[in-house]
Amino acid sequence: MVMLQLPLTRLPWRYQLSPLKQGERTVAGELLDQLAADDLVLMDRGFFSYGLFWRVQGRGAFFAIRLMSGVKFKHVRQLGCK
Repeated sequence: MVMLQLPLTRLPWRYQLSPLKQGERTVAGELLDQLAADDLVLMDRGFFSYGLFWRVQGRGAFFAIRLMSGVKFKHVRQLGCK
């Protein structure tokens, strides 16, 4: 089972049951297709996936996730004032 819940009340908002052979990230992606613009998704670090990030962004929503160890980010450019 993969579930999206309302964080303040911890009530389920959407969930999906799936066979064990289906990965949690795949199921999570299907649930993310139901997001509305300006929703905020808090994700566990086990869901660190550019594909999931892209799906959230594509819905006009936002996400926050704990950083996994060993992830290397590439500095592209400085934004804003120095």
